[in-house]
Amino acid sequence: MGSLLPRKAVNPKAFAAIHLPTTVGGYGLGLKSELKYYLERSPRPHHFLLSKAALGLDVRRDLRKFRQLNSNVSARGISCIQDYQEDLIDRLNEYPNYINAIHWTELRQQFPDPLGNARRTIALAANEGILSVEEFVRRATRGNLFQELLLGKESLKVFNTRKFTDTYYRLWQYCESEGMADWPETCDLTSEEIATAIDQMVPQWYFDINQDTTVDVGTVDQETGEESYDFVEGSYIELYQKGLPSLTISPRRLGLRLS
Repeated sequence: MGSLLPRKAVNPKAFAAIHLPTTVGGYGLGLKSELKYYLERSPRPHHFLLSKAALGLDVRRDLRKFRQLNSNVSARGISCIQDYQEDLIDRLNEYPNYINAIHWTELRQQFPDPLGNARRTIALAANEGILSVEEFVRRATRGNLFQELLLGKESLKVFNTRKFTDTYYRLWQYCESEGMADWPETCDLTSEEIATAIDQMVPQWYFDINQDTTVDVGTVDQETGEESYDFVEGSYIELYQKGLPSLTISPRRLGLRLS
């Protein structure tokens, strides 16, 4: 991992960028109070992103590019799955009322932890079937990933992690195509304003994956090639996993005994 990250002596601006929050492509190595310090020392694309976000502009498309800085270019070597996951996340985040989603503040009120432990709150909610949109998508697309691996349609990119600086070069080109040159070179915000802008980029939604919904499912007749559509009822997790393979390992095969 160390060889993939920038060194301060060689790429000081890229080194500063890895201290920014994971939401904007960093690795969260800096403190909240240090956001201004590290943003000032980061490359221009991050100033471009935060300037747009501070004005309340829609930066979801930009974030997909910035998140490539701290993630693999594919999931288990299958690049199309990562694109599908991003599309699902964007779609669900765009209509939180449709899925009866609640924000983090509401989740913490419904599943409080006496010690204020955020991970404990998330675990308590998960026990009741309430997951973040991102975690739901990860679970819902496991079957798609397993199917692609079984069919072997796409050549696997096993060693699929790029250097941070290489990915940043591609990101810089993207930002230039989006009009970065028309924006100020620096983003003059306080650490508190930067944190607020990042939090408001994409609100964190949670919803009950076991609640019932209705979707229009299409099928193709293998003999005639005709398409037909029917409304199907079920829970979100059931419908998104419907018809896909799953890998279930018996506890006995793992050497476990359940009483």
